[in-house]
Amino acid sequence: MPIESEIKLRLPPGQFSKFSEHPWVKEHGKQGPVRKHLQSIYFDTPDLRLLDQGVGLRVRRMDHRWIQTLKGDNSGEAGLQRRQEWESEVENNAPDLEWLVAEAKVGVFKESDLAARLIPVFETDFYRMIWILQVRRGSAIELALDEGHIHAHGRTESLSELELELKQGDEKDLYSAALQLAEIFSLAVEHASKAERGYRLYTQQFSPLSAPGFVSAGTVSDVQSLSYWLARLQYGERLLLERRDPQGYSHLRAAAEELYGGVMTAEQKMGISLQEDLHWLVRGLQGNKDFTEVCHLVAAPRYSQLLLRLGRYLAELKEKQ
Repeated sequence: MPIESEIKLRLPPGQFSKFSEHPWVKEHGKQGPVRKHLQSIYFDTPDLRLLDQGVGLRVRRMDHRWIQTLKGDNSGEAGLQRRQEWESEVENNAPDLEWLVAEAKVGVFKESDLAARLIPVFETDFYRMIWILQVRRGSAIELALDEGHIHAHGRTESLSELELELKQGDEKDLYSAALQLAEIFSLAVEHASKAERGYRLYTQQFSPLSAPGFVSAGTVSDVQSLSYWLARLQYGERLLLERRDPQGYSHLRAAAEELYGGVMTAEQKMGISLQEDLHWLVRGLQGNKDFTEVCHLVAAPRYSQLLLRLGRYLAELKEKQ
């Protein structure tokens, strides 16, 4: 069962040529760039049964072939998106449910009337530039730069993002590459997948956002505690920036304070930048802050860099377990 691990970053539109010519990309890019035109159709039932089950189904045209992809729910943290993924070639622009039933063994595809109920719900159409990066000996990371549009019900939303997918190596390599790029370019961690954005455009509503499960102090490891507070930090961020919900502030502040305290007392040594960035965030969230002021703080490039540093720190802790 393949697992896809990637980090997605938002990129200002019109950056293809600037990005391609940057010395960092030329230095670390061992293969590429390769340019592709990708057109994808996402399928679901009228009552969005697949979305409700936490899976996404698309058929994508690639080099005169049609590839169907089924993705499971996201289980990553700190900007990392970690999903089960199944791929197979199909004859045309329609999914092959028999193959999915046999290979993916996802319960919803066993429903007898599912094939008849599936409809196209939205499409993506974009150009992709691909490199294979090496940030450390033995590592291989696919860097994909996407620019185009999402279409649903006559509505269109622009698409400009960068994906880093781990092909070989450790997750800390993925975070290191993302962090280096975020320090060079004006990038922000993107938590929403193309599918989530497409559903949002289709329904004109946000997908449900679940708060992280509670973790009792003193009963979990440092890794579990850090993972929980990281998840709560991102939950607060998404409430604030995506949904414009002021309740996100309390989640952000509590998570930032717990992360700062936990990292400062941890046995493993961490970088000065991580300490300084956490102190900057805690200080910035203290007091009765104006909603707009907090949004600006969390939308700052330094916040995204902090998330990536925390993700790398967590990956290093997991390695030592």
